[in-house]
Amino acid sequence: MIAFSLFLILLSYIYYESNSSILSSVLLGISIAIGLLTKGSLVFIPVLLFIYVLWQFYKTRDVKFLKNISIAGITLCLSILPWSVYASKKSNSFIVLSTQGKTIPLDGNNEKSIDGNWHPDWRRTGGEKMFYNNDNMKDASPLLRVVNFYKYHYHLLPTIIVNKILRGFNGFVSLWLVLFFIIAEFYGKILNRFLYNKMHRYFYITSIAIVSMAFLILDLIFHSSYVIPFQKLILLFLIPVLFFGKKIFKAIPVIFKIYFLNFLLITVLIHGDRRFVVVAEFVFILYFIYYLVNMISPVLSRGNIFSKQIQKE
Repeated sequence: MIAFSLFLILLSYIYYESNSSILSSVLLGISIAIGLLTKGSLVFIPVLLFIYVLWQFYKTRDVKFLKNISIAGITLCLSILPWSVYASKKSNSFIVLSTQGKTIPLDGNNEKSIDGNWHPDWRRTGGEKMFYNNDNMKDASPLLRVVNFYKYHYHLLPTIIVNKILRGFNGFVSLWLVLFFIIAEFYGKILNRFLYNKMHRYFYITSIAIVSMAFLILDLIFHSSYVIPFQKLILLFLIPVLFFGKKIFKAIPVIFKIYFLNFLLITVLIHGDRRFVVVAEFVFILYFIYYLVNMISPVLSRGNIFSKQIQKE
């Protein structure tokens, strides 16, 4: 059902982008509402979409961006309002979507979360000495308590984040291959400039294909247990790309970036669990195919031009 909601949002967003009208805005709002009511882990999708639209408005000063997203936002709020009223009456407290948010962030961000997994030990017998039972902030919001935890345990933050990402996204071969392609494209361009001699595109694609097949075979044979160091290398080499590879990321369709960032934020803020991300696997596969087509099509078109020139000669 969650995967269907993501697919529904994807279709409605494509329609919204191609036809900026009241109808497309209403459909987008309804589809996002269905997704949020199905699973709260999609919560960052409307937030990221709103930020993107505000950025578009800032660049273009076109009021239609604000008008359309406002309609979508109002539709979204009206769609989830009945559930929010019902849940709030049942629990005698204000609830938008779910009540689980009070403890889940704490379960994934404590002393035992060093492996990136879910650790509710602090609220169980034997966890009396753990940080959250002695932070004197029991009435504070979960977010403030997590921030306070990392204030005193900042040295754990990098390890926890990396392990959360590896746990949450491990096993999605198509996603890691796309990240590898992006890295290969970025460093390949740097190498080309350094050598003043453009690498042959056929050689570039063949090299990527060989490494990709090796990665896939290792993943299938060893069930990802020996592939994790390779994934850590990908994350390491991805850091410069995030800062200097703007053109590469700009070419990625917005909806794919929003989906990926949504599940990345959920994973980093809560804990690394493949169950959170598996619903978006078809999105990773779709983008993997999209990337391959965009990468191979110029080669095929050049090949056709070359063959036609030979025929003319």
